[in-house]
Amino acid sequence: MSVDEIRDFQSRNAACHEYSPPADNEVPTLVPDREPDACDRTSYEYGAQPIDILALYKSAKPSVVQVAGNDVGSGFMVDRVGTACLVATANHLVSNSDQAAIRFNDTDDVRIIPKVAKDPANDLALLEFEPNQAGECKPLGLQAKEPRKGDPVVTLGFPRMSVEMFASPGKILETDGKMKKPPEFGENVDRNVITTEQRTMGGNSGGPLLNAKGEAVGVHVAGGTRTLSFWKGGGTIRIAHDTKIDALNALIEKYKKARAHQPQPMDPAN
Repeated sequence: MSVDEIRDFQSRNAACHEYSPPADNEVPTLVPDREPDACDRTSYEYGAQPIDILALYKSAKPSVVQVAGNDVGSGFMVDRVGTACLVATANHLVSNSDQAAIRFNDTDDVRIIPKVAKDPANDLALLEFEPNQAGECKPLGLQAKEPRKGDPVVTLGFPRMSVEMFASPGKILETDGKMKKPPEFGENVDRNVITTEQRTMGGNSGGPLLNAKGEAVGVHVAGGTRTLSFWKGGGTIRIAHDTKIDALNALIEKYKKARAHQPQPMDPAN
């Protein structure tokens, strides 16, 4: 996808460019009972929430980017390699190309950057860019230990190509859930994933699943619904699937090792 195409997506929400910034206690949020709107900002009483959505949203916002390849979704900065910055995303967004466009939060700064690593089995990919200024690369922390069932979480991303980053609060239902999706969502269709109860949409793919400390515990790859049994009250809930962070850590380490063995350019001074 070209820079012009991703900017065309932004122009579809042109009316939203003229609104005032959200109030200090407001976060654009995907709520279960209504359609999201890029111009919508939903207020929440954060004292009643099991997780501080506002604090997580503000602290993580500089690290989350919009990604466009053969589809449009999200990504987040995860590490530095030399002078470069690594961005994690979902492989199905960039599977048909060796590069992708990224847009930085709250800016019209769109760049075409290379895809440098992929793990199709777990629907993961890494992109890489050279920062234009100091402090532009802000990797999110990655949780070192396994999350637990019932932990509160928040997914961040850009649903439906919104120019605005949204938060999707929820909780972990399973840390070893089974994901059964078509191959484009990862070649290993029966792999173990983190399953959460929360609302996500197209465009959230590739975004981070954060715990209460703001650490990434997973990478969002798909959403859906689940019908509850009679014994659990019946009805339908919205669920999301996230690739576990240990799979992302493995991909990062594999890329770092491969990069370390690549021939380095000669210094003209020598």
